[in-house]
Amino acid sequence: MPRYYLIVVLLTSVFVVNAQSKSDQASAAYDLALKNYRSRNLEEALTHIEAALELSQQPQYYYLNGLIFEAQEKDLRAVSAYEATLKLDPNYQEALFQKALIYLKYGDPKQAIRDFNLLIDMGVSFTRGVYFESDAYGSKGTSLATLANLEGKFYYYRAQANSKLGDYDAALKDFNVSIELDSASDYYMGRGLLYQKMKEPQLAINDFRRAVMQDSTNQLAWYNLALVYPGVELPEELLADNTFSPTLGLLASEAMTNGNYQKAIRYWSQALETDKEPLHFINRGRAYAKIKKYDLARQDFLQARKLDPAHFECLYLIGNSYFFEKRFELAVSFYNQFLTVDPKNAMVWYNGAMSYLEMKQKEEACHYLNQANNLGMVQATEMIDKHCR
Repeated sequence: MPRYYLIVVLLTSVFVVNAQSKSDQASAAYDLALKNYRSRNLEEALTHIEAALELSQQPQYYYLNGLIFEAQEKDLRAVSAYEATLKLDPNYQEALFQKALIYLKYGDPKQAIRDFNLLIDMGVSFTRGVYFESDAYGSKGTSLATLANLEGKFYYYRAQANSKLGDYDAALKDFNVSIELDSASDYYMGRGLLYQKMKEPQLAINDFRRAVMQDSTNQLAWYNLALVYPGVELPEELLADNTFSPTLGLLASEAMTNGNYQKAIRYWSQALETDKEPLHFINRGRAYAKIKKYDLARQDFLQARKLDPAHFECLYLIGNSYFFEKRFELAVSFYNQFLTVDPKNAMVWYNGAMSYLEMKQKEEACHYLNQANNLGMVQATEMIDKHCR
């Protein structure tokens, strides 16, 4: 009897040791997954968190699994992981928050509002330190959030969801609360965008100004301010930031659309100081051509071709610049170079015809007009009737 009792004790001890070992292994795998996630070794992180989940299904393991899936842009799988987290722990606010952000981002604002309502009803009680989140507006990318600013974020994101549903009154109330709780730059920018939807341009300008006062590096706030208030002067340190180059390109394009060619040139020139993008040269060349600075336009078109010979459109743009200077022989030479690459471009055939007409070379002009006409150029038909019948 004592011997049998001793065996039972030993077997029980072995079971306890194995259970402890299993839990320790899961915890160690989780720690490795978290370390790799933070250093953005995502495949390695996924391997370790899956190993942890095989050993022990803990809510924090599923939550980290969701974060890793989000970082890999596998958002549907991330939602499943967050839902598994909440099934084990319905009060796991971080998982609920991340799930709500995904629904907001991917077009289910009603579900996002339901989740944000739960978060607001719970109040801020996050106990798991800091965690990564993705900003829905994209001005900050992926960042760290802490307890200090989370309550404002609940209202800020719910405001976006209400705005997407067209409930501007509810959205405005939420933006106002978020700003009362934490006057962050993005909150002012979000409310400014809402004011634009509500056809309140001056209120939008005021909020975009507040946004850049709160954070002078907020590129989206500067961009939106420049769109609604073209006279704003962007700070030099922002213009010199190479990450701002794409935004400068957008502002330059907007300036071109509005006929503000000098401002467009300034923005593209600033963008080119940090990013020698061929399209920036082409677009600045177009702006120079608009203000009849054809030499400068050609320099930009040639530079674009030098950087990327595949930009054949530079050839007809150079041709156009010579045409407007009434240097028709040079214009035709560049049109012809372009037509060897793209012989089905009706507009260039037509422009060539206009050059030949200016040079009193009727036969060549009619040939080019017929080519343009065959390619569907309506204006060519009228010119054929006038000059080639």
